[in-house]
Amino acid sequence: MEKGVTVIRRNGSSAPLDNLLPGVELGAAADELTGPAPVEIGSRVAGILAAAERASDELRAEARSEAQSIRNEAQRKHDEAAAVLAEAEAEAERTRAEAADYANDVRLAVEMYAAECRSEVDEEVERTRTEANVEAAAIRAEALAEVDRMEKGSREIVQQMQREVEALEGRRELVLDQLRDIAAQISSLG
Repeated sequence: MEKGVTVIRRNGSSAPLDNLLPGVELGAAADELTGPAPVEIGSRVAGILAAAERASDELRAEARSEAQSIRNEAQRKHDEAAAVLAEAEAEAERTRAEAADYANDVRLAVEMYAAECRSEVDEEVERTRTEANVEAAAIRAEALAEVDRMEKGSREIVQQMQREVEALEGRRELVLDQLRDIAAQISSLG
């Protein structure tokens, strides 16, 4: 049974090596190779090498062609991007000019409105400030009274705690004295 050798190209296509090596017979069984003379083997090897060289040249040519196609596509996309960028920059400049005009119109309108409303706002601010001062004074007075109550309560708590600590210290001394007595009694027994 003869097996053909297939060459796979970079672009994914394949072709039998027999098509690339016309006149060269491949796929001979191993026992058939023992019979021919060295000159015949040399000519077969030379044929295979020549075919491999041709296949290599074809692959290089295909690669160069594919690389040129990729370069051409990249240049086309670069040119398209440059055109899009130029259009976007022009549109941005138009938009900036429109925004500047709009901002100027808005600024003028705001200044006119501000001039009309300034006196009303000043009166409202003064009235609010007076009300806030009165309310702040009342809150401050309440806060001071609460602070005084809290300080008085804190002092009372501290004094009571001091009395309790003193009582606890007295009890501790009493317990220690009793323990010393018990220890003395135990040591006298022993």
